[in-house]
Amino acid sequence: MGTSVARVAAVLAWLLAGSAALHALEVTSSQGQAELRAGDASWRRAVIGRPIGAETTLTTWRDSSITAERDGVRLDVAAFTQIKVTSVLPETAILLHAGRIDVHADADVSVEAGGFTVRATDAAFTVSRRGATVHEGTITVIDPSGTATAISAPESASFVLHSP
Repeated sequence: MGTSVARVAAVLAWLLAGSAALHALEVTSSQGQAELRAGDASWRRAVIGRPIGAETTLTTWRDSSITAERDGVRLDVAAFTQIKVTSVLPETAILLHAGRIDVHADADVSVEAGGFTVRATDAAFTVSRRGATVHEGTITVIDPSGTATAISAPESASFVLHSP
């Protein structure tokens, strides 16, 4: 009986791992010195086809970039950028540490930068630690106090907090 339980556990683990890979982002383009690290694992080159699941950090250096995609979401990670994918389900959630990303969303996406959160479902926008620019559609920007503001293309929002 112990062997049967072990087999069932192994099959379930395999199925769950496959399910996570199906929902993960995937590197579809990588140029220059672009790397990723899943959790606490070592840094690996961001090669085309590599899955990017939750808790994965992506880093680009000079003259490098990464494009990562999954159904309804495309992230274009610019040079000198570091992001952490904090979730892939039910929405793609990104924490922007440095640099800039361009997001094309036909599904739920959120990007946190400098205490601000940008949410979108059907939009194309750019986020840096200084602000967000909407190219298509509408985004919602939530400031550190929790106030939400809808911004439609072609507008921008500043994340720079000004003193009174």
